[in-house]
Amino acid sequence: MYIKLERSISLCLTGKEANHNILRQTCIQHLLQNSHIFAGCLSDTSATEITFCPSNIFVQAALGARSATASWDVPTAMDASEPITTVSNYSPGDSFDVDTYLVICYLIDNAGFYSTCSFEVTVTSSGVVIDRENPVLTSCPTDIIANASPGTSNTDVSWLAPVASDNSYSATLTVNRPPSSSFAVGSTEVTYTATTGHFVTCSFDIIVVFTDDSTAPVLSNCPSNHTMFASQNAQGAVVVWSILTAPGNSDDIVSITSDFSS
Repeated sequence: MYIKLERSISLCLTGKEANHNILRQTCIQHLLQNSHIFAGCLSDTSATEITFCPSNIFVQAALGARSATASWDVPTAMDASEPITTVSNYSPGDSFDVDTYLVICYLIDNAGFYSTCSFEVTVTSSGVVIDRENPVLTSCPTDIIANASPGTSNTDVSWLAPVASDNSYSATLTVNRPPSSSFAVGSTEVTYTATTGHFVTCSFDIIVVFTDDSTAPVLSNCPSNHTMFASQNAQGAVVVWSILTAPGNSDDIVSITSDFSS
């Protein structure tokens, strides 16, 4: 059976008009003491098992109206001590002013044990868009591997930001580490969040590694042997040769030293 708490049960209705909060234990105890639900099946020591609880309900008031009726299927439960009594602060078909209301249902077995089911009823004015879906993030980057800058343990990393969209509102996109930030050696998670009335996130890792240079540089433009003749009565001669180069296999700067200079 479905019982709506009457306004005469003041404890059960405490806060209903203000913040929709119910003093659950006090309310249930008051109800049980006055409805003789404890009759029978006192060997039962477990709460009822909820088998169905309605989802949040959205209702739009008619043009010019400030309220609307809302209906839902009654929550159900199963238990060894039946019948199960359902008690709620609101009933299907009630009229609600424009606002959001918390509906709390108590499903009580014949031994006095109960479980609760709760959901929200939201009533909006005519023409107000109700956003029921999360925004969408597309083109979220995959993990990025980058080499640390030569001689350092960090590097700047850039990428293209994902695109945020929503079916009702403009989505706000935020990120904990923007593109072109400096990242230290190791793994750092970057998270984008798209927000409307709801939110969705996407994440990827920036992995910075030290440059792996295990190959010796190669000398190029190495001059061939030079034979020079000293001037008459001179003790030596000036010799000039082209400068050597040594490109490495990484971005490291290669240092070239010699026992003689050109």
